[in-house]
Formats: sequence, structure tokens, C-alpha cells
Amino acid sequence: MSYSFIHRILLTALILMPASNAYSKEISFDYLQTVFTSGTIDPGGSLNEIDGNGFGFSLSLSINTHLAFSLLVITTNFETFQGMNNLDTSTITGVGVTAHKTIAPATELFANLSAVMAEITASDATGSVSDDDLGAVFSIGLRHLITDRIELELTASDTYVFDNNAISYGMEARYYFRQALSVGFGYITSENTDSLLLNARLDI
Repeated sequence: MSYSFIHRILLTALILMPASNAYSKEISFDYLQTVFTSGTIDPGGSLNEIDGNGFGFSLSLSINTHLAFSLLVITTNFETFQGMNNLDTSTITGVGVTAHKTIAPATELFANLSAVMAEITASDATGSVSDDDLGAVFSIGLRHLITDRIELELTASDTYVFDNNAISYGMEARYYFRQALSVGFGYITSENTDSLLLNARLDI
């Protein structure tokens, strides 16, 4: 009886050990990262597609075990469009809050609500014009650690700014070189925009 009990404990430990080792790393919502994006906008009709590259940073800091503050600052430079030589969009997402909850081993469900300040500046030979607006972004997603080194993330976002509503979907794969240092590669698509993104993240 005693031998059988000990045998079952040892067998259970052996079965659980690989799973425990596979998920020894926790998903963190405390990080600082730099972001690079490369996107294409399809205006529709007979207009040509517009290509642009963006660079910025994002920050996430825990408020408690289920809430985190978020900040995103990114500037995108587009190629010539309809005679305008420089078309820059600068988007700042601040006062954002992320709610997250563990729903399975190494799996976090999260939702983010952020205020967005967007500014557009366009230039041609005669001068420049600019416009800005205050909007909002709501995102929901899932983060899952396949191993201690590989993480997958799926997101869906609804953005409202400049009296326009856009829904986008994203997918990202992340590789951890070290416990706190990682790089992510992702793809985001919406009705008329497709973007590739690359980021470097430091968990803090």
C-alpha cells in the first residue's frame, strides 16, 4: 500500500515535470520595446498603393496582477502620394489600460482600451497642411508560450479616429534569446492596409 502510494507520486511527478519545465517562464506585461513597421495602403479605385515605414516604441507597466498601463508612440513616413512629397502620420496612444487573465497554462487573454492622438502632416511644393484628432482603440488578444523561448500572439483591434472606424487583425511570433530579451515578427491586416512589424523587447 505504502509502496503503491509512493510509486503513484513518483509517476505523477515524472509526468508533470516536462510540462513544468516547458512553462517555467511567465508571460510578462512589464516591458519596453522598439517597433519597426513596413506597410502598404490600398486607397482603392485607380489610385496607386502607398508604401510607408514606421518607427517607434511601446511601454507596458503593471498596475496590479491583472491590470497594466500601456503607451505607444510611432511615426510613419509614406512615399509620394497625389503630388505630396512627404506624408507623415504620427500616432500617440496614451492613457491605455490592459486587463489580462490566465485562462490556461502559459496562456493569457488580454484586452486593451487606449486613447489615441493622431496627427497627419502632408507637404508639397507650395507648403504643408496638417490635421489632428483624438480617437480610441479597443483591442483583444491571446498570448501563448509554446516553450520558454517561443510565444505566439493573436489580436483583433477596433480603431476610431478621424471619423473613420477600422477593424484589424494581427498575428505575432516572439523568440526569447534570454529570459528578458526577445524579438517579435508579426503581420497586421485590415480592410485596405497590410503591415509587417519587427520589434525588440526588454522585459522589466
